[in-house]
Amino acid sequence: DDPPFRTYQIGAHGALNLQGVDATTPIGTPWGRPIIYVASVDAMYARALEAGYQPESPPSDADWNERFFQIKDPAGHELAFARPLLRNPTPEIR
Repeated sequence: DDPPFRTYQIGAHGALNLQGVDATTPIGTPWGRPIIYVASVDAMYARALEAGYQPESPPSDADWNERFFQIKDPAGHELAFARPLLRNPTPEIR
């Protein structure tokens, strides 16, 4: 099993995911991914494609209530671009 990760809020519009490690768990390469919140995930995806980046997959709606995609920068670091999804907290009454 991979060690769990933790998410830390960075200011009002960002987050950082870091790999959780305890003293008894040997690890390979430490892992972390900044999450950059943007106004439009789809527009940022188009900009990434235009700039020649190859995102891992197209934007998608995640179970944790965000629309996101991720890419690797030229040095191989993972970057995620996201926007919270607006969802109706109460079911529709029919």
